[in-house]
Amino acid sequence: MRTLYKLSMLVFAIGLLTTTALSQKTWNGSVDNNWSTAGNWTPSGVPGAADSVYIQPSSNNPNIDTDASCRTIVVAGLATLTFNTAGKTLTVSGIFEMYGSSTVSFGAAAMLDIDGTHLKMGGSFDEGTGTVIMSSSGGQNITAFGSGAGQAFNNLTVNNNGLILHESYLVSGTLTLTSGNITFQNASDSLVIGAAGSVTHTSGHVIGNLTRAYSATGSKTFDVGTANGYSPVTVNVTAKEAGTQNFTVKAIQGKHPNRVGGNVLQRYWTLRNTGITSADLTFYYLAGDVAGDEGTYEIARYAVAWQVLGGIVDPPTHSAFISGVSSFSDWTCGEGGSLPIQLASFGANVIRDNEVEVSWKTVSETNNYGFEIHRKRGESTEWVKVGFVQGHGTTLAPQSYTYVDRSVGFGKYLYRIKQMDLDGKSETFPEMEVTVGAGPDKF
Repeated sequence: MRTLYKLSMLVFAIGLLTTTALSQKTWNGSVDNNWSTAGNWTPSGVPGAADSVYIQPSSNNPNIDTDASCRTIVVAGLATLTFNTAGKTLTVSGIFEMYGSSTVSFGAAAMLDIDGTHLKMGGSFDEGTGTVIMSSSGGQNITAFGSGAGQAFNNLTVNNNGLILHESYLVSGTLTLTSGNITFQNASDSLVIGAAGSVTHTSGHVIGNLTRAYSATGSKTFDVGTANGYSPVTVNVTAKEAGTQNFTVKAIQGKHPNRVGGNVLQRYWTLRNTGITSADLTFYYLAGDVAGDEGTYEIARYAVAWQVLGGIVDPPTHSAFISGVSSFSDWTCGEGGSLPIQLASFGANVIRDNEVEVSWKTVSETNNYGFEIHRKRGESTEWVKVGFVQGHGTTLAPQSYTYVDRSVGFGKYLYRIKQMDLDGKSETFPEMEVTVGAGPDKF
């Protein structure tokens, strides 16, 4: 019985090895360059959906001349795989990998459909007029390395449960978003849509940097969002410098870290550009992003300080529009009093032996009643109000303020200002230290 068992196991092992060996097909190109020719493969026979394929260098480079499928595919160094028959699709259910110095070339409008986990490009990827489809019920990755870095796609279709890009990539034709979000391994990377490129959106979006090129004025939608939803931005470029210029949009979930009040949108966008001198912007956000009274929202931009710019906020569509924008950085919306003041500068200096001048500048103001000036001596825990300066209410113009604290005794002091709204809200800004009795700081 034991001998019979061992014999059975041996037969099973031999069968398994035989099945495994037969599941790999190696290109020899001994007949012609057609994928569908049985004699071009070792062992003989056209690869099927269960086969792993190895493309080695040959005088006849394989061409996808028919709809074909395989489990995995490796294009070896110095080998070439071509897609020169229009309308034909190669479907790979596992990993598609290109070794260094290999080439994949689309000479016709053919398709490479990756149903597996990974597209690895270590060689030259000549996108031509072809289409790469990332379609899987699970997550997928695209990686480029070595000589494959900086690759471009003609058409890229995303229809999966999420795609991770491990580098920046260019789509010169059409990006089709059918299902699944695009994310990045590195936060600084970007998906770039060429000047002649387009985006077709059904579902899914880019979480991270999406760049679109403008060779002329006009409107383009940036299909961006975050993990909790789709929040696109439409950028209508009305003036630009000569040549092709780039515009980049990234949506970020959560309130802007430099907001003043709490009733601001729980979302903001970072906008960057080269050579765009004027644009109209439309931001779309989620109903769940709203904090406070959306009907009183205004659009604000943050660079080194907040600038409340007004604009048109439309609560029924959860959108915000502003025209004629020439400076781009961080953008969000909020109640007017939630983004009232951001200091451009603040300082405290001894101007005489016992006099301290407190000075500050604002970029813009909303609902600003004025500023209290507070002083605290040495290690004391008590702040003392020493003065008040009237604010400018609501203004988009920069303002400058000074207050001189007289008859101050010798020693170390901290000064701060507290901004007061007309509705009673307030915000206290960081303090500045001075030493009285050590001579003036300025003359």
